[in-house]
Amino acid sequence: MTDEGVQHILTNVGKFKVRHPRTFMREPKKYKSSLPSTEVPHPGISYNPSYTDHQNLLNEVAEKEIKQLKEEEHLKRTTTDLFSKVTADEKMDTWLTEMSSCLQPDDADDQDIDGDYRAINPPTSFDKKKNSETETKTKRIKSIGVAKEDVTNRKEKSFRFV
Repeated sequence: MTDEGVQHILTNVGKFKVRHPRTFMREPKKYKSSLPSTEVPHPGISYNPSYTDHQNLLNEVAEKEIKQLKEEEHLKRTTTDLFSKVTADEKMDTWLTEMSSCLQPDDADDQDIDGDYRAINPPTSFDKKKNSETETKTKRIKSIGVAKEDVTNRKEKSFRFV
């Protein structure tokens, strides 16, 4: 039977021929997602895992737990155990002594004020400041002296190796 005959019979019987869209046989486009793909679970998680898969899973979990315990011990050792423990009474006593130390005048401070006070470095005067010309002259003289010393050192070294 031809297509026209089939179409005529189907129209008269009441059943129409299904016309699919042109894109019906094409493969759908694959779009890339920004989400990561789902990971395949460990075979030891299944309902009836094999003995080796289950043991491997238990070993992985145990290693993670041991690693986490080591990190916690390290943090405890480096932070909390490093400092001494102070009771609330001791803390309050030290706070009171520190705060009251500024309120009471010390006798040692009074002696410094009454006595002759001297700075570590003596005071300087503006008159003693050198001019730029004198500074350049002294630099030239020093550089000439250093150059002469270098020449004499070179001569001595050359005589030593001969």
